[in-house]
Amino acid sequence: REIKDVLPTDVEFLSTGKYRAVAILPDQYIDGQYDEYVVKFAVYHMDQNTSEINFWINIQEYGREDVGIVPVTMVGRDNKWVVQPKVDTSETPALPGEKINGKIPSSMGKEIIDLHFNNVGTLNGHTVAFDYGDIRDI
Repeated sequence: REIKDVLPTDVEFLSTGKYRAVAILPDQYIDGQYDEYVVKFAVYHMDQNTSEINFWINIQEYGREDVGIVPVTMVGRDNKWVVQPKVDTSETPALPGEKINGKIPSSMGKEIIDLHFNNVGTLNGHTVAFDYGDIRDI
């Protein structure tokens, strides 16, 4: 799977935050197992993208995928962008932090902070965090 170097001018941005801008990735740029994808562009620095990428890699090393986070499917040079499946945010689960952090292997010694209704949704019927760049040791 490859993303072309230049996105079209009609890219639909879903949000722009302090550190990232998130856009729907048009179908012609990726062919994957999910219906829709988003691309997260780092705005000022790559910390949030790098944190999500590293956390996803660490989860894979533990042999777990169903840990309540959206997978990282593609990464840009220097972590300037990251591609992930688009999450359904139409229904927000109750107590998302407990549901998600409870799935992370305790031996990792990590937890996601700042889990709330604005960064949690569903993917394939499972509660997942789609913004999990704020991680701390426990």
